[in-house]
Amino acid sequence: MVLVPEATAVAEEYLAGVQSDLAAFGGVDVGRIEPLRKSKDFAIAAFDAVAVLLARRYHAGELDYETADWIANAIDTDMLELMIQLQPGASTIDTPQAWQEVYDAFDAGEFDHFGRSEDPVGEFTNPEIEAFLARIDAQDRSPR
Repeated sequence: MVLVPEATAVAEEYLAGVQSDLAAFGGVDVGRIEPLRKSKDFAIAAFDAVAVLLARRYHAGELDYETADWIANAIDTDMLELMIQLQPGASTIDTPQAWQEVYDAFDAGEFDHFGRSEDPVGEFTNPEIEAFLARIDAQDRSPR
């Protein structure tokens, strides 16, 4: 995954705004998504950059699981709505793959996997986030 500098800058502002909105009033300002509306490809790049930022902040301990999961759930709703709007009439909707991987990692920590886990965050979320970041870091180090 190649991070696009402009999309990364917008992603940083978007993530900070979502976190601030959730902390201040429990929801996300509806206008927060506007800077990501440039195009489908730009939105995908921005959400993938948000995925990396959120994963890194969680992994570094800057966000606890509950906060990171809350942010991921709020962003996923925005992401899906925007991707549908940017692809009117499409029979299948293109979505950001890195974002989906990080969202799924946080989602995996939300339940006990039908009694199989007493610590789903430790058993599922943390290893999935670590594997995601390891792949991102390996890609960043590889020659292009």
